[in-house]
Amino acid sequence: MPDAQQMEFASRLQKIDRNHRKLARGYEVALNEDGLIVARPRIQGLTLPYRSVFVILAFLMAFKVGLFAFFGADAYQQRVDQLRSGTPVEQIGSFALKADPLTVWMAENVRRAMK
Repeated sequence: MPDAQQMEFASRLQKIDRNHRKLARGYEVALNEDGLIVARPRIQGLTLPYRSVFVILAFLMAFKVGLFAFFGADAYQQRVDQLRSGTPVEQIGSFALKADPLTVWMAENVRRAMK
């Protein structure tokens, strides 16, 4: 088992690596109260986690295709129409869930694969 000094050293190295990665994205030089010049990471705007957004959209598309394949075209459209006449949140859901050509094509393929 590593002793306390090795663990502290590893922790300090991780902190230095983390700070280096932040500084690599941009930095600003500032003067501390004691006169020491230090580099601080530049605060960047909101970055979009593209992979997470893609995974969420893929999951929602799979959910939509699954519903369409399970209910069928007519029953699915009736349920979307019910959402369209609901609250504003339900109306947004009806817009997101309306059947588009890609959804219909994927649902038909899912049905054929399930037979």
